[in-house]
Amino acid sequence: MDDLKEVLAKGKQILSHQARVGKLRLELMELKQDRRKVFERLGREAYNQLLDGAIPKLVEFERPFEVLQDLDERIRALEEELGAV
Repeated sequence: MDDLKEVLAKGKQILSHQARVGKLRLELMELKQDRRKVFERLGREAYNQLLDGAIPKLVEFERPFEVLQDLDERIRALEEELGAV
């Protein structure tokens, strides 16, 4: 009978530990997702300000800026094509 109590106690301890680990992993995942969203908003805002000329274009951002402009143009073209279908 004591063996059964020990097994149940150990099982309870393991489940409790796993629940805590799961909760912490979920919280970590949510924080990382929130961080990604903030970076996305920051990047979008910086890009829009670059387009508007509100902030100067830096050499380090030339290539990503060009890639984004190219992607925007390709997206517009496909949306137009899709609208015509």
